[in-house]
Amino acid sequence: MRAENINLEETEKALASIEGEISAKSPLFAKVYAHSKNYAWTDVRQKLKEGEAAIEIVRFRKYGMAKTISDITANGLTEYPIKGLTDSICYAALIITPETKENPKIVVLKNGNELEGKYLTTYRNGVKLRAEDRTSYQQFWQPIWEGLASIGDKHATKGGIIRKIYFSPDGVYNYLNLMALRNPRSNKYLLDELDIQTLSSTLELVVPKTQDNPNNTAVFFGNPTYEMPAKERESFARKNNLLSNNQLQAISSELPKTVNFAKIPHTGREIMAVGQVLTPRKWQISRYLMNEAVEEYLKAIYHPKVLHLATHGYFEPNAETEKQQNPLLRSGLILAGVRNTPNTPAASEENRLDDGVLTAKEALNLNLDSTDLVILSTCETGLGETRNEENLFNLQKSFRQAGAKALIMSMWKVNEQISQEFIQRFYQNWVTQKNRRAAFIKTQQDLKDKYKEPYIWAAFVMVGE
Repeated sequence: MRAENINLEETEKALASIEGEISAKSPLFAKVYAHSKNYAWTDVRQKLKEGEAAIEIVRFRKYGMAKTISDITANGLTEYPIKGLTDSICYAALIITPETKENPKIVVLKNGNELEGKYLTTYRNGVKLRAEDRTSYQQFWQPIWEGLASIGDKHATKGGIIRKIYFSPDGVYNYLNLMALRNPRSNKYLLDELDIQTLSSTLELVVPKTQDNPNNTAVFFGNPTYEMPAKERESFARKNNLLSNNQLQAISSELPKTVNFAKIPHTGREIMAVGQVLTPRKWQISRYLMNEAVEEYLKAIYHPKVLHLATHGYFEPNAETEKQQNPLLRSGLILAGVRNTPNTPAASEENRLDDGVLTAKEALNLNLDSTDLVILSTCETGLGETRNEENLFNLQKSFRQAGAKALIMSMWKVNEQISQEFIQRFYQNWVTQKNRRAAFIKTQQDLKDKYKEPYIWAAFVMVGE
């Protein structure tokens, strides 16, 4: 075929179609394909339907007079101002609707220090003390909603009122469950007024969607035996051929000081209750409880449809060693044998035991490319670190970057009975409705109708599709 006879436009369309089909079937291809393209905000706009909006939150420090220095070579120690990034924190909300024309609408919140300080404290106290909180809506959400309103007539696009928002948080917004904010004007929670879907990035709207895992396989880890004698730990590993599994070797052997090693037998009961929901529907279930809930087994899993982890999580706010400068090494999950793992390598460096601490960095390398959902059913797993202009480094993003389409996690500790009820209701709704996000929203509504207080029904959040 001669070059002048090639229709480039038709060829590009055909190529895009083929890439889309491959991406839908191959999560790994989709991930590589997405990162090889340069997307613009207009690509996000094209994916929005009438009545939808996309909001990307960006945390940054204000540029200005950073400090003054003295020139010791000059008489009188003359002071010189130095410009740069100051300690003043700001937030920007980039808003896109189907009718956005030239550029995204930008709403700047200049009181970032207050948002991360007293207003975050107000929000957390309101949740923990189960007190009425009307300040959080005004500080964290009202300016953004008013910015959205200014795009059209009374929050409306050509198709009608905005009902669906794709929301990508940054900084302090990672610590909030927006659905639990109460509008002081309507006296309703955002759960009742809007459908807010949290994403790691609005880029998720434009990358090709992969097909759901057709295999109904679920892997559960729960009620780990934290204090397993060293000899028993090593004997168990040898018996189950775990010493030879070095594909994802331990990164950190430093135990975080904030770890809670209290036994959590209710997580085992939670897992058994979920099994009663899934087993009659022909799900294949693998359970790793007590002594079997070891890090080696977790690293060996291979893209199950569901990965459910019910154990203690941790977050170290301060870097006390050089290794801990990486925030991905200061958050993670605690697994069996953590307190008594032998300190010396077993046989050789290639045959040593993992330390029982799955750091966020290690979670990045889990085999989750075809995993539809990860559930972190434990306290404080939503926490992470906000550091300068970097994104939040935490377990949430690690599991999603490892391939999980969606993740459900707890933002604060709740009564074990409530936690079990939420999780069990979610699975029941999911197997009935077949849509995990719809099942999650319904579960929130069910518990809100029963318990009323956000402390209970808003403890879990869902990130992803």
